[in-house]
Amino acid sequence: MVGTGINKEFGRVGESLARGYLRQLGIEIIHAPFSCRCGEIDIIAREGRTLAFIEVKARRNSTCGAPVEAVSWAKQQR
Repeated sequence: MVGTGINKEFGRVGESLARGYLRQLGIEIIHAPFSCRCGEIDIIAREGRTLAFIEVKARRNSTCGAPVEAVSWAKQQR
């Protein structure tokens, strides 16, 4: 696919920005990215007793839809 390398780099930049933002809020980053046989989680973070599994979606524009639309029900269940 054309542009795949560029898209992956854009995604990595988005994830880095997200980690920085979370740290500024005082949220502890536990692991990023986390991979296992079921897939990948971009960021695992903790705030107090709350553990969060975070999917980061970086978009240049809304042509492909909103980021929330890119996380399928099946991925949420995994």
